[in-house]
Amino acid sequence: MERLTEKHYLGTDHSVKEAAKSVGVHDTKVSAVCKGNRKTTGGHSFRFLTRKEGEKALEAMKDD
Repeated sequence: MERLTEKHYLGTDHSVKEAAKSVGVHDTKVSAVCKGNRKTTGGHSFRFLTRKEGEKALEAMKDD
């Protein structure tokens, strides 16, 4: 899952709960953004990664 502001990439989180905690909002609101039911929450936009993007992100995290 990616966390973004209007034009800036802020990071990748392992879960909706982790993303919500990182910006101080409720996880149901992050989930609603990812599903397209809300545009933003807490001034942030979120999206689920594709399987390929997720695998690439996990590999990058292992290398760090």
